[in-house]
Amino acid sequence: MDLFTLSITQEHQKKAAKLADKYAYKGSIMKGARNYTSKLSELIVAEFLGVELKNKIDYDLYYKGQYIDIKSNYWGAPKPPPDDYIIKLPDTYKQKSDWYIFTGLNAAYDKLYIFGAIKTKDFFLIARQYKRGDKFTFYGMNYEYKCNTYAVELMRFKAFCTKAYGKKATF
Repeated sequence: MDLFTLSITQEHQKKAAKLADKYAYKGSIMKGARNYTSKLSELIVAEFLGVELKNKIDYDLYYKGQYIDIKSNYWGAPKPPPDDYIIKLPDTYKQKSDWYIFTGLNAAYDKLYIFGAIKTKDFFLIARQYKRGDKFTFYGMNYEYKCNTYAVELMRFKAFCTKAYGKKATF
């Protein structure tokens, strides 16, 4: 499964900034930066699918009878992430969506990579759970999980989606 790459315009960025302010989380550790990343990703995927952004607690989009939650990752580089990139999802999420669509934004916020779509229950079958404080190394840098998290390597995620749902994940 190849990554979809979608272009982001300045108009998208302005609209996402307004949405991020409107739906800001009080006490955000990242001072709203994560909210902007999320809203930009949700906006682009909604436009790509031709549906309205919902901004609900349990899901972001409703498409063909399915509730979809967009999971955004900031990828701080100009090109798509490598196959050993780790997709993470804090286990604080108890949403009632049918599908997750995992995405990544590049450093310039002008490209959105769609990693793939996976049924919510399937994600938890292939992901590994890490506890707060667990450490991992990525490209020679040491990191520590700040909260309980589910994670899966992009290569494994793409392989599962291709096997389970065909060349492109459709719903």
